[in-house]
Amino acid sequence: MNTKPINGSSATGIDKLAHSEDANESSSNASTTVRSVPVLTSLAPELLGLIATLGGPPVRKLLRELQSKPLTNAANSTTRSLKIHNLRALPEIGAKRYPLLEDIDLSNIQVGKDLKGASAIADALRKNSTVTSANLSHNIFGFHPTDASALANVLRENYTLTSFDLSNNWLGENSTDAPAIAGALRENKTLTSATMRHNRWGKYPTDTPALADALRKNKTLTAFDLSKNQLGTYLTDAPALADVLRENKTLTSFDLSENQLGDHPTDALAIAGALRENSTLTTFDLSHNLFGNHPTDAPAIAGALRENSTLTSANLSHNGFGIDAADAPAMAGALGKNSTLNSFDLSHNSFGFHATDTPAIANALREDKTLTSFGLSNNWLGNHLTDAPAIADALSKNKTLTSFDLSENQLGKFPTDASSIADALRENSTLTSFDLSNNQFGKHPTDALAIADALRENKTLTSFSLSNNQFGETPTDGPTIVGALRENSTLTSFGLSNNQLGKRAADAPAIADALRENKTLTSIDLSENWLGDSPTDALSIADALRKNHTLGVINLRDNWLGHYPTDAPAIADALRENHALTLVDLRDNQFNQAEKNMLEELARETGKTILM
Repeated sequence: MNTKPINGSSATGIDKLAHSEDANESSSNASTTVRSVPVLTSLAPELLGLIATLGGPPVRKLLRELQSKPLTNAANSTTRSLKIHNLRALPEIGAKRYPLLEDIDLSNIQVGKDLKGASAIADALRKNSTVTSANLSHNIFGFHPTDASALANVLRENYTLTSFDLSNNWLGENSTDAPAIAGALRENKTLTSATMRHNRWGKYPTDTPALADALRKNKTLTAFDLSKNQLGTYLTDAPALADVLRENKTLTSFDLSENQLGDHPTDALAIAGALRENSTLTTFDLSHNLFGNHPTDAPAIAGALRENSTLTSANLSHNGFGIDAADAPAMAGALGKNSTLNSFDLSHNSFGFHATDTPAIANALREDKTLTSFGLSNNWLGNHLTDAPAIADALSKNKTLTSFDLSENQLGKFPTDASSIADALRENSTLTSFDLSNNQFGKHPTDALAIADALRENKTLTSFSLSNNQFGETPTDGPTIVGALRENSTLTSFGLSNNQLGKRAADAPAIADALRENKTLTSIDLSENWLGDSPTDALSIADALRKNHTLGVINLRDNWLGHYPTDAPAIADALRENHALTLVDLRDNQFNQAEKNMLEELARETGKTILM
C-alpha cells in the first residue's frame, strides 16, 4: 500500500501516521523548528518526556515533525491515544514503541480489503500489553474467510483489552466467522465491552446459537452490542438469545436493536420468559425489530417488565405494538407494576389506534413513581377526543417525569387538545423537556393563546418544541406564542420550525421583541418558516440579535431571508456586534453568491460558524 508521507516528509514507518490527538494542530514555522532541534535534543530524556506530557498534543506533534529520534521517542513515550491510517505502523505497536498507549483507533482504513490486513492488526494487538481499547470498525473485516479467525486470536491472546469495537464490518459473511469469534469470547477473560453492530451475524443458522453460547459462558462482558444484524432470521435465534439472558450473570447492557426478532410467534415468548428470570440487565434495547406482529407479543413482553426488578432502561420503539387492542393495556399494566424503569421508549408503534389505548397508558403514567423519561412519539395519540385530556391529567399528577416525547402524533386534532395540555403544563412541576412537534397544534384559533399562557406560568421547562405544527394559521398566532418568551424565565431551547411564521407582518417584529427581552434562551429554531417575506423582517431580527446576549445558536434555515438587498448587510452587522452567538444556520435562503461570500468571510473574521 503506497501512502503519501504526512507534511511532505520522506521518513518511513511511524512518521507516516496521523495521530488522533494531534490531528487538529497546525505546523510551526519550519525555520524556527529546525533551529530548535539542537537545543531540544540536548535535554535529558526525562525532561523531554515531561515537556511532551505537559505540552500535550500540540507539543507532541511538533516533536514528531522535527524528525529527530530523541524527540520522536519523547513524543511517543507519552502518547496514550493513537489514530492509525495505514498498516505500516503496526509492528511499532506490537514492539511497544508507545509504552503508555491505551486507546488505539484503527477504524475506517479499509484494511479488510487486504488479504493480510486482519492478520497484521491481530499480530500487533496480540503482542501489545498496554492497549485497553481498540476500535476496528469500518474495515470490511469478513471480506476474507480468514479474517474472523485472525481477530479471534486477539481475543484469545491479548490480556489487556477491555473494549473492542468490530462494528460496521462484514463479519458473518462466512459460515466460519461466528464459530471463530464465539470460541474466542468463551476464552477471553478481560473484555467488558464489545461492539459488533452492523455486521452480517445471523446470515447462517449456526451464527446466533454460536454467539449466544459464548455469551452464556463469558464471565467478564458487561456491555454487548449486536444491533443491526440479521438475528431472528431463524426460528432458533430468539431461544438462543433467551438462554443468554437466563444464564449470563455479568451483562448489564444488551443491544439487539435493528434485527429481525419477533418475526416468529415464539420469539417474544422466549425473550420475555428469560427477561423474567434475568437479574443483572439494566439496559435492554429491542427497538427496530418485528415485535407486535403477533397477538401474544405485547402481553408477553409486558408481563416480563412487570416482574423484572433490575431494568432501568427499556427501548421497544420501532416495532408493531399497538395493533392489537390488548397491547396498550398490557404495556400500561407493566408500567403500573414495574418499580425500576426510569427510561421507557414506545415510540414508532401504533398506540392510540384504539380508543382505549391512550387512557390506559395515561392512567399508568399518572400512578408511576420511577419513570423520568418516556417516549411515545410517532404513534396515533390524539386520534380520539379523550386522548389529550387523558395525557394532560396524567401530566398534572405525575411527579417524576422530566422528559416526555409526544412528537409525531395527532394531538391538536380537536379544539380542546391545546387547552388540556396547557393546563397540565401549568400544574406540572417536574418536566424539563417536552416535545410536541409534528402534531396539529395551531389548527384552532385558541391553540396559540392556551400554549402561550402555559409557557408564561411554567417554571421548570428548559426545552420545548412546537416545530412542524400549524401556528400562523391565525393572524395572532406568531405574536402570541413568541410573546410568551418575553416572560418565560426557564426555557433555554425552543423549537418553532416549519410553522407559518413570517406570513404575517407582525410575526418578525414579535420574534425580535422576544429575543431582545428574553434572558435565558441559548438555542432557538425558526427554520422552514416565511421570515424575510417582508422587507423589514431581517432588519427586525438583526436589531434583536445586536441586543441579545444569551443566544448561542439560531436556526434560520429555509426562510426568505436575502429576498431584499438590505437583508444580508443587516444580518452581517448584527453578527459582527453579537459576541454570544456561535452557530447561525442561514442555509436555503435567498442570498445571492456575493452575499454568501460576504457572510462566509464574516465567519472567518469572527470565528462564528455561519452555515450558508
